Amino acid sequence: MKYRNTNIFSQILLKKTPCDKVFEDRVVLAFKDIKPKANTHVLVIPKMPVATFSDFCEENTAITVGLFFKKVHEVARFIGVDDGFQMIVNNGEKGQQEVFHLHAHILSDKKPKV
Repeated sequence: MKYRNTNIFSQILLKKTPCDKVFEDRVVLAFKDIKPKANTHVLVIPKMPVATFSDFCEENTAITVGLFFKKVHEVARFIGVDDGFQMIVNNGEKGQQEVFHLHAHILSDKKPKV
């Protein structure tokens, strides 16, 4: 799928749209979901322009894909929910993906530290 830099997550990365940031490094940005489905609902996005999980896997090495998931775990640990959380990655329209910038949801009933 062709990436469009007009999506909301791209706008957040470009600092044109604010977010409630909880973690950032050179690889990912993590922020609170504006419509949380649990006590903790954080989105983790890569800082590269990639629309879907399938695109991400096809366009990158296993090392890059693995690094993203390592970062999701690092965020979960940073916000204090690594002992129990659900990670969801929707892929494409048929997979109920709403924003076409790869992202992982971290959901937990535990309240985050941040």
